[in-house]
Amino acid sequence: MNRKNLALLFVALAALAALAARPTAAQPTPPAIQRGYSFAAWWSGIYSDPNADRALAELADMGVGWVSIVVTQYQDTVHSTAIAPTEGTPTDADVRHAIRAAHAEGLNVMLKPHVDLWNDPNHWRGEIGPNFTTAQWNTWFASYTAMITHYAQLAAEEGVEQFSVGTELNSTTGREAQWRAVIAAVGAEFDGTLTYAGDWTNALLVPWWDALDLIGVDAYYRLADDGNNSPTADEIAEKWQPVLADLAGLSAAEGDKPILFTEIGYRSQNGAAQHPWDWESGGAVDLAEQALLYQVAFEQVSDEPWFAGFYWWSWDAVPYQGGVCDNGYTVHDKPAEDVVRQWYGAPPRDTTPPPPPVEAVALPIYGDAPAAGWENWSWQATVNFNQSAQVQSGTKAILVDAQSWGALSLHYESLETEFLGRNSVSTAPYDSLETEFLGRNSVSTAPYYYLSFYLRQAAVTNALIVYAQDENGDELLDAPAADCRYVGGTPLPANTWRRVLIPLADLGAADGHISQLTFVNTGDASLRFWIDDLRLVAADESAYLPIVLSPTDDAYVQSNSPNGKFGSKPALRVRDAAADNLSYLKFDVTGLSGPPSSATLRLYVSDAGPDGGAVYSVANTYRASAAPWTEAGLRWGNAPAIGGAALDAAGAVARKAWVEWDVTAAVGGNGPVSFALRNASANVVAYNSSEGARPPELVIER
Repeated sequence: MNRKNLALLFVALAALAALAARPTAAQPTPPAIQRGYSFAAWWSGIYSDPNADRALAELADMGVGWVSIVVTQYQDTVHSTAIAPTEGTPTDADVRHAIRAAHAEGLNVMLKPHVDLWNDPNHWRGEIGPNFTTAQWNTWFASYTAMITHYAQLAAEEGVEQFSVGTELNSTTGREAQWRAVIAAVGAEFDGTLTYAGDWTNALLVPWWDALDLIGVDAYYRLADDGNNSPTADEIAEKWQPVLADLAGLSAAEGDKPILFTEIGYRSQNGAAQHPWDWESGGAVDLAEQALLYQVAFEQVSDEPWFAGFYWWSWDAVPYQGGVCDNGYTVHDKPAEDVVRQWYGAPPRDTTPPPPPVEAVALPIYGDAPAAGWENWSWQATVNFNQSAQVQSGTKAILVDAQSWGALSLHYESLETEFLGRNSVSTAPYDSLETEFLGRNSVSTAPYYYLSFYLRQAAVTNALIVYAQDENGDELLDAPAADCRYVGGTPLPANTWRRVLIPLADLGAADGHISQLTFVNTGDASLRFWIDDLRLVAADESAYLPIVLSPTDDAYVQSNSPNGKFGSKPALRVRDAAADNLSYLKFDVTGLSGPPSSATLRLYVSDAGPDGGAVYSVANTYRASAAPWTEAGLRWGNAPAIGGAALDAAGAVARKAWVEWDVTAAVGGNGPVSFALRNASANVVAYNSSEGARPPELVIER
């Protein structure tokens, strides 16, 4: 044995000794179910961008409680033994920024380092070292240990709650002694919860789960037979059964150790259930199949006694991801997002349609020529502001031939001078007439709602990204110029003009100032595109924005406590039994000019049951009294009488979900309106009251 190998042996033995001193994994209290999501970036700088901060905020809004932050270092090929950062690796500063931003949003963090192949597209990380000698394995593990302990130390310094010691390194997991040494080295730097993200084909074979606190599985199990592009919920559930049995056996074999799905996810693509792991295949968008796969996974796995939580794959570090034309893994702006929100206890996404533009209130930026003050600051692009061969309106449009990462960029430059009007003589030299340069090199977006323009592209692509800069020159948020959410709901065909309406809020530019607009080609190839009629445009927000009201009063009453007053309780209860429970809600409707187009009562379930209850319109006054009822004075004996037909009824209701009733018939205009809720079941159903975490809502569409 040479000196190098002897030294490595001593390091391994020392690490194993440290591992023996570490508390066994059975001792820590298993964590509560982790409502997790994977958060990934594949280039330096991305985690530090404002787009990433916005994306994390959107995760928190979705009810996510844990985020897995992915950082990847690389080896050149499966035959390489050296692991190192590349330009595709987020810097330490990036990772720290992401951790701090996540913590600021109230999210717990699992740091999850990956190893990938930088120059070997025909292999993947699970095939590393197919013909390694013992010496090569020692060298590889030494490099891996240096990488993983570096991030363990960083995680400890940033107060990270959980750490993954590796991800899908299938070909390495049989080298038990070396992995135990790695885990011991990580444990010496980081004293939080430890796991490993085992590939679903390899997790049952890992021999060192006992050294970790949680078993981790990247759970991309096949859930449909080949050719079954429309599996039913029952068919998907049936495919889960042997998986659940295997995982229950694994947990039991490891002393009932909890199992965490360190990754799981499905693309919004036809046939996704047949190959959930396949991120490269093409296929038609299928939003329903993705949503169904999420729903069945939650239903089948959530109540398993060994289950510790989901980390869905994946949430990109950009806020414009997803949408109804996207066939990728993200659920953003897709029906599957509502499935996650329901199971994670968040309200449904806002699907209110955007308001119509008000064409008469607009700020021109380009219309046959750049508007006054707007200058060409483009780069790596040939820009023609006077071409007339392809025009949407007027006589001219902008033609751009942009190289990869080339851009059309328009900068606003308008120095204003204000005379201060000193009507006195100054003793200071040269100060008899003073001027002040205001330097207003930006335009206000406050009167406007949209960035509006017409776009034509020579190719079908979403590579063209638009962003604005504020009055200080700082970049705001990005949006894909040809995204179907902005161009009418369908993809933009090649060589076709279509209007683009991007809400300024999506660019982070609402109610602010912008000094520059940039359209950058983020693709690898050059891109030809045309822009015409570029403007900021106002919108008639009153046309679509709903009125969302909270109750002025809400309470439940109970038959076996006729004088009891429960208006300050955080719950509303319904039950039809020996101790009847009825709930009452009152809203003060304002903002209407007549009957609404719709009115919806929404309540959030805290205790589920087979009968969510029927809603009735009732008086705004106490029974047998002209006095308005209040939650402080309401009791069984004076509650408004319930009679007539129900406005609407709910069937079985699930915990941590919103339930809606159509109450349009009861809302005739402005003024107070009261509702009563009762059911026909002996099972109590409870909802959050106005004192609860998610108060009731009356949503009125004008």
